[in-house]
Amino acid sequence: LMNIYLLTECDIFIGQQSGPYYLPNACGIQCILTNCVPYRMGSLGPKDLNLYKKIRISNRDISAVDVYKNHIDLARGHQFTEKNAEVIDNSEQEILETVKEAVRLYKGEKTAPDIIELDQRLKALMPLDMRARYDSSRMPAFVLDSLRGEL
Repeated sequence: LMNIYLLTECDIFIGQQSGPYYLPNACGIQCILTNCVPYRMGSLGPKDLNLYKKIRISNRDISAVDVYKNHIDLARGHQFTEKNAEVIDNSEQEILETVKEAVRLYKGEKTAPDIIELDQRLKALMPLDMRARYDSSRMPAFVLDSLRGEL
């Protein structure tokens, strides 16, 4: 019972895209999800950040834009073996940057308009049946900023 209490009463939840995050997310608690895969799911809160794992094919990192444009099966969580795709965990630095941004959002900082626009452009690439397209969460600003040239 203590676990349920902590998950539903915390200020910010930091975890992975697995079962436990549903409790704080449903309670409106800000969530930071790391090492997310597949790319089809997000979370519900407008201050939630989803840090997706990197995907590498033939020793080349595939951007989220490339995943949504050319590898939608990977975004859905399929064909990793057939495409010889490697899934790379988030680095400590990526997680730290995501947490820093989440704390700033928690303290009331607003998301920059250009980041909101990049998020909207990225979500427009997602199929209509993909939940992440409609979730109010987004990728961290540093990830969206790295996609600027592709969006």
